[in-house]
Amino acid sequence: MVRTLLSCVLWLTCLPVRADVDPHFAGRLVLEIPEDVSLAGRMRLVQDYTFVDGRGRRWTAARGSVVEGALVPSELRGLPLLAPDGQVRRAAVLRDAIASAGTEAWHDVARMFFEANLAEDVSRPQAKLLYMAWRAGGRRWEPHGSSCYGSCHAAVTLLTWKPDLRGLDFRPVIDWIWREDPSLDAIDDRLGQLIHRPGPHLFAQQPQ
Repeated sequence: MVRTLLSCVLWLTCLPVRADVDPHFAGRLVLEIPEDVSLAGRMRLVQDYTFVDGRGRRWTAARGSVVEGALVPSELRGLPLLAPDGQVRRAAVLRDAIASAGTEAWHDVARMFFEANLAEDVSRPQAKLLYMAWRAGGRRWEPHGSSCYGSCHAAVTLLTWKPDLRGLDFRPVIDWIWREDPSLDAIDDRLGQLIHRPGPHLFAQQPQ
């Protein structure tokens, strides 16, 4: 009996402890304008910049990353209650840099973007609207080394795409988020019902 209890104590001691932390940015965000004219309208990170999410996971935007930093994808700009055109924030810079690296799953980066907006004191409804906009119209990709690179897309070096949003009306979704404050999972489900061509294996996708 004593041996059994001791084994249980040792097993519980070895379990990983989930340390909830306050999401925060670490370091100083320094950007420069690239000299390359083909990168007009974009910025380059001068040094690494990190965001720590609520689970303690560190998301680092690597030095040298080229970013646009726009909060809302171009296809959804101008819709009511979304951020004004041209507004740039740390959350979007991190999102773009990590997305361009292509090592993390795109839907995980979307969740990080939501938390990073909250860490910048964006209201929760507004952060959910920004999450929805990028979840719907932002760039998507297959992480490096996924099974797609070994089979149907073996010839490509980077598999990225954007969903086809032509003809879709997002205003009811925006109103719903603003009025009801749904969960992120509920937003994902609503977008899944609205966007019927979300993946890279369909000819209607817009390559990125």
